[in-house]
Amino acid sequence: MTYWLGFRCAGCGTEHPRETPAGLCPRCNGILLAAYDLSALRTRVSRETFERRAPRLLARWAELMPFTDPGVMEQASLCETETPLLRAQALGESLDLPKLAFKMDLYLPSASLKDRPQSAVVAGAIERKVEVVAVSSSGNAGAALAAHAAKAGLKAVVGVFAGVPEAKLAKIRAYAPSLLLVKGGMDTTEQAIRSVCDRGGWLNAESFVNPYANEGEKTIAYEIAIAHDWDVPDHLFLPLGNAGCVVAPWKGFRELLELGLIARMPKLIGVQFSACCPIAEAFRRGENDIRPFHRQPSFSTTLMHENPISGSLALRAIRDSSGAAIAASDDEVREAMRLMAQQAGIFAEPAGAIALAGAIKLRRNGQIGANDSVLCLVSGGGLNYLNATATGGRVTGPLTLDEIGALDPATIL
Repeated sequence: MTYWLGFRCAGCGTEHPRETPAGLCPRCNGILLAAYDLSALRTRVSRETFERRAPRLLARWAELMPFTDPGVMEQASLCETETPLLRAQALGESLDLPKLAFKMDLYLPSASLKDRPQSAVVAGAIERKVEVVAVSSSGNAGAALAAHAAKAGLKAVVGVFAGVPEAKLAKIRAYAPSLLLVKGGMDTTEQAIRSVCDRGGWLNAESFVNPYANEGEKTIAYEIAIAHDWDVPDHLFLPLGNAGCVVAPWKGFRELLELGLIARMPKLIGVQFSACCPIAEAFRRGENDIRPFHRQPSFSTTLMHENPISGSLALRAIRDSSGAAIAASDDEVREAMRLMAQQAGIFAEPAGAIALAGAIKLRRNGQIGANDSVLCLVSGGGLNYLNATATGGRVTGPLTLDEIGALDPATIL
Protein backbone atom coordinates (compact mmCIF):
# COMPACT_ATOMS: atom_id res chain seq x y z
CA MET A 1 0.00 0.00 0.00
CA THR A 2 1.29 3.46 -0.87
CA TYR A 3 0.64 6.59 1.18
CA TRP A 4 2.00 8.84 -1.53
CA LEU A 5 -0.76 11.19 -2.67
CA GLY A 6 1.04 13.15 -5.38
CA PHE A 7 2.73 16.54 -5.29
CA ARG A 8 2.02 19.84 -3.59
CA CYS A 9 3.46 23.16 -4.72
CA ALA A 10 5.57 24.85 -2.05
CA GLY A 11 4.58 28.18 -3.54
CA CYS A 12 0.87 28.30 -4.35
CA GLY A 13 -0.14 25.15 -2.44
CA THR A 14 -1.83 23.53 -5.45
CA GLU A 15 -2.03 19.75 -5.23
CA HIS A 16 -1.10 17.71 -8.29
CA PRO A 17 -1.69 13.99 -9.00
CA ARG A 18 1.05 11.38 -9.03
CA GLU A 19 1.27 11.32 -12.81
CA THR A 20 2.18 15.02 -13.00
CA PRO A 21 5.37 15.38 -15.09
CA ALA A 22 8.42 15.76 -12.89
CA GLY A 23 9.21 19.46 -12.98
CA LEU A 24 8.02 22.77 -11.59
CA CYS A 25 4.43 23.60 -10.71
CA PRO A 26 2.34 23.89 -13.90
CA ARG A 27 0.30 26.66 -12.27
CA CYS A 28 2.91 29.02 -10.76
CA ASN A 29 6.31 27.55 -11.70
CA GLY A 30 6.96 26.86 -8.03
CA ILE A 31 8.75 23.91 -6.46
CA LEU A 32 6.81 20.64 -6.18
CA LEU A 33 7.21 18.51 -3.07
CA ALA A 34 5.89 14.97 -2.71
CA ALA A 35 2.87 14.75 -0.41
CA TYR A 36 1.81 11.80 1.74
CA ASP A 37 -1.25 10.81 3.76
CA LEU A 38 0.54 11.26 7.06
CA SER A 39 -2.68 11.14 9.10
CA ALA A 40 -3.40 7.61 7.89
CA LEU A 41 0.24 6.58 8.12
CA ARG A 42 0.51 7.77 11.71
CA THR A 43 -1.90 5.03 12.81
CA ARG A 44 0.02 2.33 10.97
CA VAL A 45 3.69 2.90 11.71
CA SER A 46 5.75 3.33 14.84
CA ARG A 47 9.41 3.71 15.68
CA GLU A 48 9.66 -0.07 15.85
CA THR A 49 8.32 -0.36 12.28
CA PHE A 50 11.46 1.27 10.94
CA GLU A 51 13.88 -0.02 13.57
CA ARG A 52 13.30 -3.66 12.67
CA ARG A 53 14.02 -3.14 8.97
CA ALA A 54 17.40 -3.40 7.26
CA PRO A 55 19.06 0.03 7.05
CA ARG A 56 18.66 0.38 3.28
CA LEU A 57 18.86 3.97 2.10
CA LEU A 58 15.39 4.29 0.56
CA ALA A 59 13.61 0.98 1.14
CA ARG A 60 13.67 1.25 4.92
CA TRP A 61 11.37 4.26 4.56
CA ALA A 62 9.15 2.87 1.79
CA GLU A 63 5.93 4.40 3.13
CA LEU A 64 7.54 7.84 2.83
CA MET A 65 8.82 7.36 -0.72
CA PRO A 66 7.02 8.52 -3.92
CA PHE A 67 6.70 5.17 -5.68
CA THR A 68 3.69 2.94 -6.34
CA ASP A 69 6.01 -0.01 -7.02
CA PRO A 70 8.56 -0.38 -4.21
CA GLY A 71 10.59 -2.69 -6.44
CA VAL A 72 11.96 0.27 -8.41
CA MET A 73 14.04 1.29 -5.39
CA GLU A 74 15.92 -2.00 -5.57
CA GLN A 75 16.40 -1.69 -9.33
CA ALA A 76 18.06 1.70 -8.84
CA SER A 77 20.01 0.79 -5.72
CA LEU A 78 23.76 0.26 -5.44
CA CYS A 79 23.14 -1.45 -2.08
CA GLU A 80 23.42 1.86 -0.23
CA THR A 81 22.89 1.67 3.49
CA GLU A 82 22.46 4.50 5.92
CA THR A 83 25.70 6.27 6.81
CA PRO A 84 27.22 6.28 10.30
CA LEU A 85 27.70 9.06 12.81
CA LEU A 86 31.31 9.59 13.84
CA ARG A 87 31.84 11.07 17.30
CA ALA A 88 34.87 13.39 17.17
CA GLN A 89 35.64 13.87 20.84
CA ALA A 90 39.28 14.98 20.57
CA LEU A 91 38.60 17.45 17.76
CA GLY A 92 35.45 18.66 19.48
CA GLU A 93 37.24 19.32 22.75
CA SER A 94 39.94 21.29 20.94
CA LEU A 95 37.20 23.47 19.42
CA ASP A 96 35.19 23.77 22.66
CA LEU A 97 32.52 21.61 21.01
CA PRO A 98 32.66 18.44 23.12
CA LYS A 99 29.43 17.08 21.61
CA LEU A 100 30.67 17.30 18.01
CA ALA A 101 29.85 14.51 15.54
CA PHE A 102 29.90 13.99 11.79
CA LYS A 103 27.33 12.38 9.47
CA MET A 104 29.56 10.43 7.09
CA ASP A 105 27.92 10.64 3.67
CA LEU A 106 31.29 10.35 1.95
CA TYR A 107 30.87 6.60 2.58
CA LEU A 108 28.08 6.25 0.02
CA PRO A 109 28.87 4.30 -3.20
CA SER A 110 29.86 7.27 -5.38
CA ALA A 111 31.64 8.91 -2.42
CA SER A 112 29.12 11.68 -1.83
CA LEU A 113 25.65 12.39 -0.49
CA LYS A 114 24.40 12.62 -4.08
CA ASP A 115 23.64 8.90 -4.08
CA ARG A 116 20.60 9.81 -1.99
CA PRO A 117 18.79 12.05 -4.50
CA GLN A 118 20.02 10.30 -7.63
CA SER A 119 18.99 6.83 -6.46
CA ALA A 120 15.47 8.19 -6.01
CA VAL A 121 15.57 9.99 -9.37
CA VAL A 122 16.55 6.81 -11.19
CA ALA A 123 13.86 4.84 -9.34
CA GLY A 124 11.35 7.47 -10.46
CA ALA A 125 12.60 7.21 -14.04
CA ILE A 126 12.15 3.44 -13.98
CA GLU A 127 8.58 3.76 -12.70
CA ARG A 128 7.77 6.42 -15.31
CA LYS A 129 9.45 4.34 -18.04
CA VAL A 130 11.85 7.14 -18.99
CA GLU A 131 15.00 5.94 -20.75
CA VAL A 132 17.25 9.02 -20.45
CA VAL A 133 18.12 10.95 -17.29
CA ALA A 134 20.20 14.12 -17.20
CA VAL A 135 21.67 16.48 -14.64
CA SER A 136 23.77 19.62 -14.36
CA SER A 137 26.65 19.04 -11.99
CA SER A 138 29.86 20.30 -10.46
CA GLY A 139 30.87 16.65 -10.20
CA ASN A 140 29.21 14.60 -7.46
CA ALA A 141 25.62 14.66 -8.73
CA GLY A 142 26.78 13.71 -12.21
CA ALA A 143 28.79 10.76 -10.95
CA ALA A 144 25.96 9.53 -8.75
CA LEU A 145 23.34 9.81 -11.49
CA ALA A 146 25.60 8.08 -14.01
CA ALA A 147 26.33 5.26 -11.55
CA HIS A 148 22.69 4.57 -10.69
CA ALA A 149 21.64 4.90 -14.33
CA ALA A 150 24.29 2.35 -15.32
CA LYS A 151 22.96 -0.06 -12.70
CA ALA A 152 19.39 0.39 -13.97
CA GLY A 153 20.27 0.22 -17.67
CA LEU A 154 19.30 3.83 -18.40
CA LYS A 155 21.15 6.38 -20.50
CA ALA A 156 22.62 9.34 -18.63
CA VAL A 157 23.65 12.84 -19.71
CA VAL A 158 25.78 15.01 -17.44
CA GLY A 159 26.29 18.73 -18.01
CA VAL A 160 29.44 20.25 -16.49
CA PHE A 161 31.15 23.63 -16.70
CA ALA A 162 34.78 24.69 -16.99
CA GLY A 163 36.83 24.27 -13.83
CA VAL A 164 35.32 21.04 -12.55
CA PRO A 165 38.24 19.10 -10.98
CA GLU A 166 39.79 16.38 -13.13
CA ALA A 167 39.20 13.84 -10.37
CA LYS A 168 35.45 14.48 -10.50
CA LEU A 169 35.42 14.32 -14.31
CA ALA A 170 37.24 11.00 -14.18
CA LYS A 171 34.70 9.66 -11.70
CA ILE A 172 31.82 10.75 -13.93
CA ARG A 173 33.34 9.34 -17.11
CA ALA A 174 34.04 5.96 -15.49
CA TYR A 175 30.29 5.27 -15.78
CA ALA A 176 30.29 6.29 -19.48
CA PRO A 177 27.47 8.86 -19.59
CA SER A 178 27.21 11.42 -22.37
CA LEU A 179 29.09 14.51 -21.20
CA LEU A 180 27.86 17.99 -22.18
CA LEU A 181 30.51 20.66 -21.64
CA VAL A 182 28.91 24.07 -21.09
CA LYS A 183 30.50 27.51 -21.37
CA GLY A 184 29.58 29.36 -18.20
CA GLY A 185 28.98 28.50 -14.56
CA MET A 186 26.60 26.31 -12.60
CA ASP A 187 23.49 28.38 -13.28
CA THR A 188 24.16 28.37 -17.04
CA THR A 189 24.70 24.62 -16.97
CA GLU A 190 21.38 24.14 -15.20
CA GLN A 191 19.64 26.17 -17.91
CA ALA A 192 21.34 24.09 -20.60
CA ILE A 193 20.20 20.78 -19.11
CA ARG A 194 16.66 22.07 -18.64
CA SER A 195 16.62 23.00 -22.32
CA VAL A 196 17.79 19.65 -23.67
CA CYS A 197 15.51 17.74 -21.27
CA ASP A 198 12.47 19.73 -22.34
CA ARG A 199 13.22 19.16 -26.02
CA GLY A 200 14.41 15.58 -25.70
CA GLY A 201 11.73 14.27 -23.35
CA TRP A 202 14.41 13.32 -20.81
CA LEU A 203 14.04 13.30 -17.04
CA ASN A 204 15.92 16.21 -15.46
CA ALA A 205 17.50 15.11 -12.18
CA GLU A 206 18.19 18.64 -10.94
CA SER A 207 17.15 19.20 -7.33
CA PHE A 208 13.82 21.06 -7.07
CA VAL A 209 13.17 20.73 -10.80
CA ASN A 210 12.80 17.01 -10.06
CA PRO A 211 10.82 16.31 -6.85
CA TYR A 212 12.21 12.78 -6.59
CA ALA A 213 15.64 14.20 -5.74
CA ASN A 214 14.33 15.89 -2.62
CA GLU A 215 12.69 12.65 -1.47
CA GLY A 216 15.94 10.73 -1.66
CA GLU A 217 17.91 13.44 0.11
CA LYS A 218 15.45 13.79 3.00
CA THR A 219 16.60 10.38 4.28
CA ILE A 220 19.40 12.34 5.96
CA ALA A 221 16.83 13.44 8.52
CA TYR A 222 15.36 9.97 9.01
CA GLU A 223 18.77 8.44 9.63
CA ILE A 224 19.79 11.15 12.08
CA ALA A 225 16.60 10.62 14.05
CA ILE A 226 16.88 6.84 14.29
CA ALA A 227 20.60 7.03 15.10
CA HIS A 228 19.81 9.39 18.00
CA ASP A 229 17.10 7.05 19.38
CA TRP A 230 14.46 9.35 17.90
CA ASP A 231 15.93 12.51 19.33
CA VAL A 232 17.90 15.03 17.26
CA PRO A 233 21.05 17.12 17.76
CA ASP A 234 20.67 20.73 18.85
CA HIS A 235 22.34 22.02 15.66
CA LEU A 236 22.68 20.39 12.26
CA PHE A 237 25.26 22.09 10.01
CA LEU A 238 24.81 21.52 6.28
CA PRO A 239 26.52 22.62 3.05
CA LEU A 240 24.37 25.16 1.25
CA GLY A 241 24.39 25.69 -2.52
CA ASN A 242 21.17 24.99 -4.36
CA ALA A 243 19.73 24.20 -0.89
CA GLY A 244 18.69 20.59 -1.51
CA CYS A 245 20.86 19.63 1.43
CA VAL A 246 18.85 21.96 3.68
CA VAL A 247 15.30 21.79 2.34
CA ALA A 248 15.26 18.00 2.05
CA PRO A 249 16.25 17.29 5.69
CA TRP A 250 13.80 19.99 6.80
CA LYS A 251 11.01 18.16 4.95
CA GLY A 252 12.12 14.86 6.46
CA PHE A 253 12.13 16.19 10.02
CA ARG A 254 8.74 17.83 9.44
CA GLU A 255 7.29 14.48 8.35
CA LEU A 256 8.72 12.72 11.41
CA LEU A 257 7.20 15.41 13.63
CA GLU A 258 3.78 14.96 12.02
CA LEU A 259 4.04 11.20 12.47
CA GLY A 260 4.84 11.67 16.17
CA LEU A 261 8.19 9.90 15.81
CA ILE A 262 10.28 12.85 17.06
CA ALA A 263 9.42 15.66 19.45
CA ARG A 264 11.57 18.48 18.05
CA MET A 265 13.55 19.62 15.06
CA PRO A 266 17.25 20.54 15.09
CA LYS A 267 18.28 24.05 14.19
CA LEU A 268 19.35 23.81 10.55
CA ILE A 269 22.46 25.87 9.77
CA GLY A 270 23.24 26.19 6.07
CA VAL A 271 26.79 27.23 5.24
CA GLN A 272 27.74 28.83 1.92
CA PHE A 273 31.08 29.94 0.54
CA SER A 274 31.62 33.67 0.95
CA ALA A 275 32.48 33.66 -2.75
CA CYS A 276 28.87 32.77 -3.62
CA CYS A 277 26.36 33.26 -0.83
CA PRO A 278 23.02 34.62 -2.08
CA ILE A 279 20.98 32.74 0.54
CA ALA A 280 23.23 33.74 3.45
CA GLU A 281 23.06 37.36 2.31
CA ALA A 282 19.26 37.29 2.12
CA PHE A 283 19.13 35.76 5.60
CA ARG A 284 21.48 38.45 6.93
CA ARG A 285 19.27 41.17 5.43
CA GLY A 286 16.12 39.59 6.87
CA GLU A 287 14.61 39.15 3.41
CA ASN A 288 12.39 36.35 2.12
CA ASP A 289 13.73 36.34 -1.43
CA ILE A 290 17.27 36.15 -2.68
CA ARG A 291 19.06 38.50 -5.03
CA PRO A 292 21.31 37.08 -7.76
CA PHE A 293 24.91 36.95 -6.58
CA HIS A 294 27.97 37.48 -8.76
CA ARG A 295 30.31 34.63 -7.94
CA GLN A 296 33.79 35.58 -6.77
CA PRO A 297 36.97 33.49 -7.23
CA SER A 298 37.20 30.45 -4.96
CA PHE A 299 39.21 27.26 -4.68
CA SER A 300 35.90 25.35 -4.80
CA THR A 301 33.65 24.80 -7.81
CA THR A 302 30.95 23.22 -5.64
CA LEU A 303 28.03 25.10 -4.01
CA MET A 304 28.43 27.92 -6.53
CA HIS A 305 24.78 28.70 -7.32
CA GLU A 306 24.41 32.41 -8.04
CA ASN A 307 20.61 32.41 -8.28
CA PRO A 308 19.17 29.12 -6.94
CA ILE A 309 15.49 28.60 -7.67
CA SER A 310 15.10 27.22 -4.15
CA GLY A 311 16.33 30.33 -2.37
CA SER A 312 12.99 31.41 -0.88
CA LEU A 313 12.10 27.86 0.18
CA ALA A 314 15.53 27.45 1.78
CA LEU A 315 15.03 30.62 3.83
CA ARG A 316 11.62 29.34 4.91
CA ALA A 317 13.05 25.99 6.00
CA ILE A 318 15.93 27.57 7.91
CA ARG A 319 13.69 30.03 9.74
CA ASP A 320 11.12 27.35 10.51
CA SER A 321 13.83 25.44 12.36
CA SER A 322 15.12 28.59 14.13
CA GLY A 323 18.36 28.05 12.23
CA ALA A 324 20.58 30.31 10.16
CA ALA A 325 22.28 30.73 6.80
CA ILE A 326 25.88 31.85 7.08
CA ALA A 327 28.98 32.18 4.90
CA ALA A 328 32.50 30.84 5.37
CA SER A 329 35.64 32.02 3.62
CA ASP A 330 37.97 29.81 1.61
CA ASP A 331 40.55 30.05 4.41
CA GLU A 332 37.99 28.97 7.00
CA VAL A 333 37.03 25.96 4.90
CA ARG A 334 40.66 25.02 4.27
CA GLU A 335 41.27 25.11 8.02
CA ALA A 336 38.24 22.90 8.61
CA MET A 337 39.55 20.43 6.03
CA ARG A 338 42.91 20.32 7.80
CA LEU A 339 41.37 19.83 11.24
CA MET A 340 39.05 17.08 10.07
CA ALA A 341 41.88 15.16 8.42
CA GLN A 342 44.54 15.61 11.06
CA GLN A 343 42.45 15.42 14.23
CA ALA A 344 39.47 13.26 13.24
CA GLY A 345 40.79 11.13 10.37
CA ILE A 346 38.20 12.46 7.90
CA PHE A 347 39.44 13.32 4.40
CA ALA A 348 36.77 15.71 3.14
CA GLU A 349 36.37 17.85 0.05
CA PRO A 350 35.66 21.58 0.52
CA ALA A 351 31.87 21.13 0.48
CA GLY A 352 32.31 18.25 2.91
CA ALA A 353 34.19 20.45 5.39
CA ILE A 354 32.19 23.66 5.08
CA ALA A 355 29.70 22.50 7.71
CA LEU A 356 32.46 22.29 10.32
CA ALA A 357 33.76 25.70 9.21
CA GLY A 358 30.32 27.08 10.03
CA ALA A 359 30.19 25.35 13.40
CA ILE A 360 33.60 26.73 14.38
CA LYS A 361 32.49 30.21 13.36
CA LEU A 362 29.26 30.16 15.39
CA ARG A 363 30.99 28.68 18.45
CA ARG A 364 33.66 31.37 18.39
CA ASN A 365 31.09 34.16 18.23
CA GLY A 366 28.97 32.58 20.95
CA GLN A 367 25.93 31.69 18.85
CA ILE A 368 26.10 28.06 19.93
CA GLY A 369 26.91 26.88 23.42
CA ALA A 370 29.74 24.64 24.54
CA ASN A 371 27.29 21.99 25.74
CA ASP A 372 25.14 22.02 22.60
CA SER A 373 25.18 18.87 20.48
CA VAL A 374 26.50 19.65 17.00
CA LEU A 375 26.27 17.41 13.95
CA CYS A 376 28.06 18.29 10.69
CA LEU A 377 27.27 16.62 7.39
CA VAL A 378 30.34 15.41 5.48
CA SER A 379 28.93 15.49 1.97
CA GLY A 380 31.91 14.25 -0.04
CA GLY A 381 35.45 12.89 0.11
CA GLY A 382 38.74 14.70 -0.38
CA LEU A 383 39.83 12.61 -3.38
CA ASN A 384 37.57 14.90 -5.42
CA TYR A 385 39.86 17.88 -4.73
CA LEU A 386 43.43 16.67 -4.40
CA ASN A 387 44.84 20.09 -5.29
CA ALA A 388 42.95 21.64 -2.37
CA THR A 389 44.17 19.17 0.22
CA ALA A 390 46.09 20.45 3.23
CA THR A 391 49.09 18.22 3.87
CA GLY A 392 51.09 17.74 7.04
CA GLY A 393 53.56 15.48 8.76
CA ARG A 394 57.30 15.22 8.42
CA VAL A 395 58.82 13.69 5.26
CA THR A 396 62.14 11.86 5.55
CA GLY A 397 64.17 10.68 2.57
CA PRO A 398 64.48 9.25 0.04
CA LEU A 399 67.04 7.05 1.79
CA THR A 400 68.70 3.75 0.96
CA LEU A 401 68.13 0.71 3.16
CA ASP A 402 71.63 1.12 4.60
CA GLU A 403 70.93 4.76 5.47
CA ILE A 404 67.66 3.81 7.08
CA GLY A 405 69.40 1.06 9.03
CA ALA A 406 71.75 3.63 10.52
CA LEU A 407 68.90 6.05 11.29
CA ASP A 408 67.55 6.63 14.78
CA PRO A 409 63.78 5.86 14.38
CA ALA A 410 62.95 8.76 16.67
CA THR A 411 64.25 11.20 14.04
CA ILE A 412 61.50 10.07 11.65
CA LEU A 413 58.78 11.39 13.96
